[in-house]
Amino acid sequence: MKLQVNRVLLGKALTALRKVVPRRPSIPTFSNIVLSAADQWLYLLGSDLDTTLRLAIDAEVMDPGQVCIPLADLIGALKPFKTKSVTLASHQLTEAPAGAVISADDSDGFRVRVEGWSLLDYPAPSLTPDNGPGGGTHLLDAATFLGALGRVQHACDCGDISRPYLVGVHFRADRDRLVLEAIDGRRLAWEVTDLVPPPWLARQRGGDPVHEIGVTIGARAVRELLALASPEGMVCIGTVALVDGEGGIIFGFGSRLFRAVTLGAKALPSAMYPGLHSFVEEIRPASDQVHTLRIDRERLLNAIQRLLLVDPEHVLLYPVSTEQVLLVGPPGVDPVRLPVEMSELTCPVVLNPVYLRDALATLTASSLEPSMRRRCPTKDKPISLDPFLIEEGGSLRIIMPMQVGSALLDRAQAFLRDSSPRSTGE
Repeated sequence: MKLQVNRVLLGKALTALRKVVPRRPSIPTFSNIVLSAADQWLYLLGSDLDTTLRLAIDAEVMDPGQVCIPLADLIGALKPFKTKSVTLASHQLTEAPAGAVISADDSDGFRVRVEGWSLLDYPAPSLTPDNGPGGGTHLLDAATFLGALGRVQHACDCGDISRPYLVGVHFRADRDRLVLEAIDGRRLAWEVTDLVPPPWLARQRGGDPVHEIGVTIGARAVRELLALASPEGMVCIGTVALVDGEGGIIFGFGSRLFRAVTLGAKALPSAMYPGLHSFVEEIRPASDQVHTLRIDRERLLNAIQRLLLVDPEHVLLYPVSTEQVLLVGPPGVDPVRLPVEMSELTCPVVLNPVYLRDALATLTASSLEPSMRRRCPTKDKPISLDPFLIEEGGSLRIIMPMQVGSALLDRAQAFLRDSSPRSTGE
C-alpha cells in the first residue's frame, strides 16, 4: 500500500477515531485501526465492538492495499511532520509476527516507521446493511433526523451502566414516521417526527414494503453521531449483523470534514421499550385529573439557569395565585416570581433543575402548558409525586417530581410573608 494524503485532514480523522478506539482494551488488537487505500480514497476504521467508526478522506493512491496499525503509535509518529502532505507506505514482513510496517515520510526527507499487526488478528465488524428478512435500510433527511436526536439524547446520559437500556436512545423508523425515546428512570424524552422521503426514493420504492427498524443504541454512539454528522444531505440507516452474532445498526452520512462517515453501533437490550408507549399513556393525566398552567418558556428557562449558578439539588414551583408562581431555590438566592395562567390553584411541585432546564432547552414554543395529576399534598408527602409533563406538538417531556422535606415550602411561605405589605394596625 502506498498513498499521499493531507497531513491535517489525516490528523483530524485520527483524532475522531480516538473517541471510539479504547486506549487499554481487554483485547489488544482493538487498540489498532485499519487503513485501506482504494479508489483515490483512504478509509480509516476503528472499533471496540460496541461502536465502530469508518471515515473516508481524499488521498492520492499509488498502490492500493490494507494495513492494521496501532492508533496511538501512528498519532505519535505523525506529530513531528510539518509539511502539507505525507506519504504512507506499508511493507509486509514475513518474518515478523506483527505482519507489516508502515512508513511515513514528507518532502523534507523526514521518515518514521511504525510496526503494525496482521489483518487476520483484527475482527472487523460488518458495516454492510442486512437486507434479508427483518432487515432493510432507510434514507432520511439529515437535518430532521439529527434535530430530533439532539432533542432527546439529554435524557439518556444517566451513567447507570448496570441498566444499559437506560443509557441509550431507542428509535423506530417506518415508511413515514420516526419515533425517538430516551429514559433514565427519572425523566423521559419522546419525539415523533414525520418523515417525507424524497420523490425519487418514493418512486424507487413503489409499492414495496419498507422494513421497520427498532433498536436501542448507546449514548456514546449518539454523541459521536451528533458530533460528526452534517445536517446537509441525507442519512442512510440500516440494520446489520455484527461479528458476535448480535444485532446492530449503521448510519451512513456526510460530514463537513470527511468524504463519508459510517458509524456502526451494537444494539443494547431494549425489552422495556415495546411497552413504553402504553406506559406513557398510562401516566399521562386525563383531562379531568390535571392541573394545567400556561407559563412563558424563556422566562422560566432564564430563571432556572440563574439558580443553577449556585448548583441547587432541587427547586420548588410554588403557586401563589392563579396568575403567579414562585420559583424557590437554595438559601442565599431570592425566589423568583413568574407570571402564569391557571384555571385553579395547583399543588406545589419540586423538580430537579437540571432535568427541567434540559427539557425546556429542547422545546421551541414561546409558552408551555405543563400539567400534573390532581393530587394535593399530604402530611407525609408535602408535594405531588405524579409526572410533570411538558408537551409541544410531537414532543413529550416527562419529569418525575422529587419528594423532599418542608424546607423549601417554609422558605416560600416566609418569602411571601416578608414581602407582603405590612398592616399599619388600627
